[in-house]
Amino acid sequence: ESLDATLGATQAKILRYDSLLLKVQALEAAEQLQETRAGEAHVAAVANMACVRAALAIAAEERDALQDQLAMLGEEHAAALAPGAPGGSLSPRKQELERQLEEHKA
Repeated sequence: ESLDATLGATQAKILRYDSLLLKVQALEAAEQLQETRAGEAHVAAVANMACVRAALAIAAEERDALQDQLAMLGEEHAAALAPGAPGGSLSPRKQELERQLEEHKA
């Protein structure tokens, strides 16, 4: 009877230790899952940052192209407004009005 009681108490301790071991394993698994999720979030953040950098580079190229285009248009406009400038870069309507003005002056 005392042997049965000792055996029962030992089995109870083993079950408690098994339970504690399972809890520790569950906590370790949860920690690994959090680390994995954190790693995935980091990878996603790095990928997003690469996309943002690429978009910024494209936007900078487009801005530079637009600035070049604006400079060319400004030069054309200045040439068209210069006194005695040939009418090649003026609009046909403006050319016609200037021709009529010259005829009227003459």
